[in-house]
Amino acid sequence: MISEILNKINILESSWDLTTFPQKALDVLKKLKPSGSFFEFETEVAQWLLQTQTLPEQVNLYNSFGEPPITLFNNKKFAVDIYFWRKNDTLIHSHAFRGAFQVLFGQSLHEKFEVQQSEHIHSDIQFTDLKSTERKILTAGHCQMIPPSQVLIHKVCHLNNPTVTLCIRSVNDTELSQWHYLPTGLSFKKHNLTEETIKRILYFEFLYKSHPDSSIVFLDNALKRLPDSGLIDLYEGLFINEMGLGQEALSVALDEVEQKILLKKWSSRYFQALRESSVLLNEQTVTKPELKLLAHSINSRYSAKETQALVSEISSKPLNTLLHDLTMGCPVFSEEHYEQQALRVDQFRQSL
Repeated sequence: MISEILNKINILESSWDLTTFPQKALDVLKKLKPSGSFFEFETEVAQWLLQTQTLPEQVNLYNSFGEPPITLFNNKKFAVDIYFWRKNDTLIHSHAFRGAFQVLFGQSLHEKFEVQQSEHIHSDIQFTDLKSTERKILTAGHCQMIPPSQVLIHKVCHLNNPTVTLCIRSVNDTELSQWHYLPTGLSFKKHNLTEETIKRILYFEFLYKSHPDSSIVFLDNALKRLPDSGLIDLYEGLFINEMGLGQEALSVALDEVEQKILLKKWSSRYFQALRESSVLLNEQTVTKPELKLLAHSINSRYSAKETQALVSEISSKPLNTLLHDLTMGCPVFSEEHYEQQALRVDQFRQSL
């Protein structure tokens, strides 16, 4: 399948035009029909990775989007990516690129949103109102265009483990920015951590081991150089210890960044979103597509009627049976937040 994919993109390279690229990418994907088993595909990818002496420049070197993401083609104008998904889903987001994507294997719940700005905070921070406009199950072969700007604001919940998507996308598309949209009404530009930020944080750790006081002054000056969205990028990078800091330096850095965020007008909405996400059912532990869809529906406060309509596309079991299977057979509850999670499930059960 890889050779078929690469052969079909020749037309995009020979007739490159950024304006018409999303439609052309969509047309290419529509002509591509996923075939063969997943085992055959993952074997083919393994062979390609071992036999390709020099890989194309990877758009995402690490698992920042995909588990893993693999770039099959990159000519600096557009790239062809494959995203493998095990347990992670996307947040509500727009794109810093344009193009199209297709589900190759598995199933995903695709949800589109409309966003209205309620208050402009900074060029990289907004208060917004979110409205869900469409929810649809995507199966193998389904395609979706990614227009430029914030035309497509969406979230993708991957129901099968694994799910694989193919994306043909622009690169170095400097006109566009990616935004993340939190359900608490905070929206912010999303960036990868810059080399400058990474090196400053690593040097902070070096200083901290011998000069704790001066290292805090250095860190404070480094944080002052970040835009508001950069503080969020750094906080989230530190939270997963993206830079591999020692525990003591990591704890200090996280606390310093958090204190800076708390001074911001938007901080309550950001931390409220983190608190709310921590008490959701643990969708990542669910392996059956219909049960993950049910867990996601409960977390997202879908009505019983809409949940039934979505679930019926992939399972004939009644919701009561699936709810029993979910709560009794999957580790979706956490000890710390059990009471809140159980209440959420009970509220859904009473609506059936």
